[in-house]
Amino acid sequence: MPIKILTVDDSKIFQKFIAKTLKPFACQITEASNGLEGIAAATRDKPDLIILDITMPVMDGVEALARLKSDPSLKGIPVIMLTGESDRESVLKTVKLGVRDYIVKPFKADQFLEKVAKIVTLVPVVTESRKKTFSDALTILVVDDKPAIISMITDGLKGKAPWKVVGKPTGADAMAEVASAIPDAILMSVSLPNNEGETLLQQLRSNPRLHATPILGMCAQTDQDALGRAEKAGCSGIVTKPIDIDVLVGQLLKAMNIDASTMYFAVVDDAQLLTLPAKMTAKVMNDISGLAGKVFNDMVNAGLVKMIIDAAPVKEDDGSVSKLTLSIVQRAEEISIKVGVACSAPMMRDVRSSKETAAIPVGASVAEVQAAFRKEAAAKNPALRGMGR
Repeated sequence: MPIKILTVDDSKIFQKFIAKTLKPFACQITEASNGLEGIAAATRDKPDLIILDITMPVMDGVEALARLKSDPSLKGIPVIMLTGESDRESVLKTVKLGVRDYIVKPFKADQFLEKVAKIVTLVPVVTESRKKTFSDALTILVVDDKPAIISMITDGLKGKAPWKVVGKPTGADAMAEVASAIPDAILMSVSLPNNEGETLLQQLRSNPRLHATPILGMCAQTDQDALGRAEKAGCSGIVTKPIDIDVLVGQLLKAMNIDASTMYFAVVDDAQLLTLPAKMTAKVMNDISGLAGKVFNDMVNAGLVKMIIDAAPVKEDDGSVSKLTLSIVQRAEEISIKVGVACSAPMMRDVRSSKETAAIPVGASVAEVQAAFRKEAAAKNPALRGMGR
């Protein structure tokens, strides 16, 4: 859901400036040119934030603010006042009325975004070309005063995702790190010593360079005070300790707006590749089964008619991998998608001995399966002979 922001200013120049500044973020902007129009728009739309100029015709910002704060349905909406250097007396009045913040004209885009980001969470608009994938070389900044937590997350993610973990023990160290390089996500303890967690979160949230960076707060599952602080502070998500790495990966994917299917699925040449991890847990099996439907739809829309299941990384199979493979083959056949399997020799025997999968291309590697597909196509079309080698 986009953040709803109402801007009330008689200056078209400032209206355009604010709209342009907020354009990279998921915001729904409504404009009004005086206080009276602003109150009507606020009553109608119930915005998440109001940007209100002090000096306007018809009804100025001070009177408009007073009316907003006297209306039970509107008084909870945070307001940032826009003021000139000569409006000090008016600013004092707005402070008494409960304005959340103010900014002096003229101001720069970064100054404006810093003020707004303290009140609402600005979520960047992600275009298709900018979307990250699971296999990207992403950086996760972990801030915790306990080395064991940083080590556990580092080691846990190492076996689950191709991401780099940078660990820092203090807020000062974390701020120095983000000053030199912007991470893709931040995991931070909200229980750092001396209430440093709250201070750090405020510093991170007010940094314009980090508006696109999700921040997840970490705290003990039994620490209700810390959980409450994390929720109130506006963290992108809350990670409870003890940390379940599988759950953490899912939370990070969601926070970074990464399609979870990219954990296992990728388009290679003219085929959809499903790569099974070395350790096939029940959660992984459920994840793949759940994601397969979306992937098949994407394949149909993209005109892809081949899928290769790369089961070669799987070290042990108690029969569940074979069942998953059979399930995918059956679902694929329903929409005329051909499936091939790259796997170990024991699993290859299972595939070939089953009547449901005996006819599908198999090989010890993805390259062998691709060659088998080409050979099969050449057998059906003489013009393609010689391409199966």
